[in-house]
Amino acid sequence: MTPRSGLGLFELLVALALLAMIAAGLAGSLTLAIGLFDRTSVTQDDAMLATRTRLRGWLATAAPPTRLVPFPARFIGVEDGFSFVTVSDTPFAPDATALRVAVQVTDDTLRLTATALDDTGNVMDTWTTLVPVTIPLSVSYFDETREPARWRARWTRQAALPSLVRIAPASPRDAGEDWPEFVARTVLR
Repeated sequence: MTPRSGLGLFELLVALALLAMIAAGLAGSLTLAIGLFDRTSVTQDDAMLATRTRLRGWLATAAPPTRLVPFPARFIGVEDGFSFVTVSDTPFAPDATALRVAVQVTDDTLRLTATALDDTGNVMDTWTTLVPVTIPLSVSYFDETREPARWRARWTRQAALPSLVRIAPASPRDAGEDWPEFVARTVLR
C-alpha cells in the first residue's frame, strides 16, 4: 500500500458540514444581536410610553393619606401637576421604604420626579425624567365620592385619594397622537 495524500470524499463532506454549522450559528447570533439592538434602542415614543406605564403603576399603588407611614403621605393635586407617595417596590431603589412621586406639566415638558425615602422619610436619592410635549396639557382629578361625581381641576381632600387622575390636552382641538389622553386609577380594585 502506498500512502495517499489529500482529502477523501468523506473527509471533505464532514469539513463542509462543520463549516455550514458554524456559519448557521454565526448567522443566528448576528440576527439575534440585530434584533436585540432594535428592541433596546429607545425612541421618544418609547420614552413616553415607559413614563406613562411607570406612572400608571405608581398611581395604582399610591398610599392613601390614612395609611400609617412615618412621613406625610398626602396626595396634592393642582392644575399643573400632582404629588403622592407610593410604597411599591422599585428595582432602582431596592432599599427605599417609599417613593415620593411628583409630576409637573409645563408648556413644553412633563417632568416626573421620583424621590426615594428611607424609614424616617429622609431622602435617599432622586431621579427625574423629562418628556417633551408639543401641546399644552392639563391635569384633573375624578371624585366619585361627592355629589355630583365629576372631574375637578384641584384635589383638596386631605383624607382621600382621587378615584382617577387624568393628564389630557388642555384644549380638545389639541387632542391627537402627540399626547393621547392619560387616565389612571389610584387604587386597584
